[in-house]
Amino acid sequence: MTRSSLQVARANSNDSFSTRNPQCCFKVCVAIATACWMVSSASAASISDLLKPNNLVAEAGAPIPVSGKSYTWKDYNKQHADWCKRRILMPFEKVASGQQWKDEARKFLEEASALWLHDISGRAPSRLCAEGRKLLSAGCDDPVVRYFTFWLERVGMDAEELHEFRDYEKALRQLEKELRYPRAIAHFVAIDLINAQAEGQSVGKKEKMKVLDKQIVELTREMLEEGSYDGDDNVLFVRHSLHTYSNRHLRRIGNELGALYAQSNKLRAWAKHTLLGYIEVFRAWESRGTAWKEGMKENAWTGYREHLEQARAELVEAWKLRPDRPEAATEMIRVIMSACKPNDDSLRLWFDRAVKAQFDYLPAYYKLSLALQPRWGGSHDAVLAFGRACVATKRYDTRVPDMLFSILKDAALDSEDNRAIYRVAQVADDVMNLDQALLTAPERTNEVRSRLSFIVLHGWLCRRYAEARKALDQLNGSPTSRITSDLHFFCISKKAVIADIYLFTSEAKDDFEKARIASGGRDYAAAIKHYQAALQRISGPEESLWALRIGLNIATGNHELEKGGWVNISPKAGKLAEGWDHFYGKWEALTNGVLQVRAKNEQALAASQLHVGSDLEIRADFEIDAPTETGQSLGVVLGFTRYGTHGWMTCEVWKGAKTKTPQATVLQRFRLVDNPQFPVTLKKKNHLHVQCWKNQITFYLNGKLVFKDLVSKKGSTEVLTPRVGFGAHSLYGPNTTRIW
Repeated sequence: MTRSSLQVARANSNDSFSTRNPQCCFKVCVAIATACWMVSSASAASISDLLKPNNLVAEAGAPIPVSGKSYTWKDYNKQHADWCKRRILMPFEKVASGQQWKDEARKFLEEASALWLHDISGRAPSRLCAEGRKLLSAGCDDPVVRYFTFWLERVGMDAEELHEFRDYEKALRQLEKELRYPRAIAHFVAIDLINAQAEGQSVGKKEKMKVLDKQIVELTREMLEEGSYDGDDNVLFVRHSLHTYSNRHLRRIGNELGALYAQSNKLRAWAKHTLLGYIEVFRAWESRGTAWKEGMKENAWTGYREHLEQARAELVEAWKLRPDRPEAATEMIRVIMSACKPNDDSLRLWFDRAVKAQFDYLPAYYKLSLALQPRWGGSHDAVLAFGRACVATKRYDTRVPDMLFSILKDAALDSEDNRAIYRVAQVADDVMNLDQALLTAPERTNEVRSRLSFIVLHGWLCRRYAEARKALDQLNGSPTSRITSDLHFFCISKKAVIADIYLFTSEAKDDFEKARIASGGRDYAAAIKHYQAALQRISGPEESLWALRIGLNIATGNHELEKGGWVNISPKAGKLAEGWDHFYGKWEALTNGVLQVRAKNEQALAASQLHVGSDLEIRADFEIDAPTETGQSLGVVLGFTRYGTHGWMTCEVWKGAKTKTPQATVLQRFRLVDNPQFPVTLKKKNHLHVQCWKNQITFYLNGKLVFKDLVSKKGSTEVLTPRVGFGAHSLYGPNTTRIW
């Protein structure tokens, strides 16, 4: 074993941790003591309970009324487009008059405004984003062009590092002076800016958010007074205020906004009652807090009930005034779900009222599916029945049938293995049949590549590999980015999905499956044998060979761990892509065997694919290249698991912008908890040594004991097949960390 290796080992059951001088250890190694395997006796929700009928199931699965004349998003989008023309494009003509970039910028704004405030996750045309940046680089200094460009990049593209908000700040400063644009646009820029601030980390974050909150209240008053939403445009004001990307401010500053709405003579009564009803629901949950029911104080219950009753009064009145609007009826689903249910009300009653007003008002579908979840007294039977009712509408011109996919993802959260529900035969039939229906629907002809891509993913989830392979071949082996968010949800890479599909439709299928089963049963000798046989049976494609090499390497490593030997898991030995999963951040394996990650105001995490157990020892040399006035950090991730992402801990050393002395402690995941913090000294290059034994953590830095036998006040590494890795929480500014 050389000093440049990253190694792992498991000791015999009677062995204790190594007592070697931590200053004389190999540069990176992991030693495993007695393996403690915690196997759950049952999943959080039983899949066998899916088909038990009851009244709730019948109510949830009742047919959804369908009418070809129903108001839909298409109708709303026409109103929204007309508003954008009057409030954005017409003012732009005056602002950009005489500018060389005017014509190109107008084309950009016409296309961007058609997407604005729509759910375009993963669907923003990269061409359109590039056109916006090109305009800005060519001298276009229009604040709305700047805002739309960054909005497209931030909410529509799959970019992990987009937590910067300088473009929002500049656009807001410009709009404060450029009064030819309505205050409504500045209002949205301020809301998106504060949302970006909330997601990232920055110096003085709380103070900046307070200033922005006050500015949002003032901008709301100004845009109502100037007439941006007068008359029938009240419909747009309510919808814009409740939009997914903008309604967080109703939670934070609901009291101030509620007072403003109540006093405004620009808002019609139905709009006031609707918005005040939503605010009362937020107030109810603020009064209740996050404690379990048994731990709640009586005054919390009192405030909770009072606000819900007030919310009910506001929302019912709003619905009576405008039964053709879906917003108030939709929020009533949440009120009833929260235990404010008179005898003449039901979840389905208010859902039906909402979709009668707008057939495809998806918030109503989402809220009913949430209310039907077991955690709210429902059942997976009821949830699936509702999903099938959505499919039965066959309204492929809307996203209602697609709700089945969302519902199944929510149900998957209740299982340790989030693929399990897709293996139920009836569920698999439902999913694949819907995929085929959407693929051939005349209303979806512009989505063929996306629909084929989802057939690839769903075929993998449902183990319908032949169907997945057919779609994959039609895509020439390259699914679109539309499935990216789902891949993140299931903690799998696109390459791994493609590899599985190729292998399960190849001559190596039997050996590959036997190898997987043997590895799952910890019969690593048999797994090695079958992986080797599978490699001899096929010569490609490369994704298949890549997956087999990974499987063989991991099985060999686990086999050595079982025997108590050391296993080299450095980039030199196995390459990052063939021995590690990188979940956050931009990881790479350098040619000298160094593991490197570059991060900027974001999380970083990579985990070895070896299943090391709960008790371990890890050693590493590392250096952090970051401005000392911003922040720097490295964490040893303990007990990470692909499915149960709640229990792992991070033994972390960091220096933040406000921290005069670098600190070390144990975090729950990446969150600071009430654990002791210890001052340490960071050098340019550092050496760490972490021992974890029965959830007691001992940590050395540069040969000095930092803390011994620390027990975290939250969290545990005792989870199923835990793994180790490296990571860091969100930091200020750019950060490059190297580990070897």
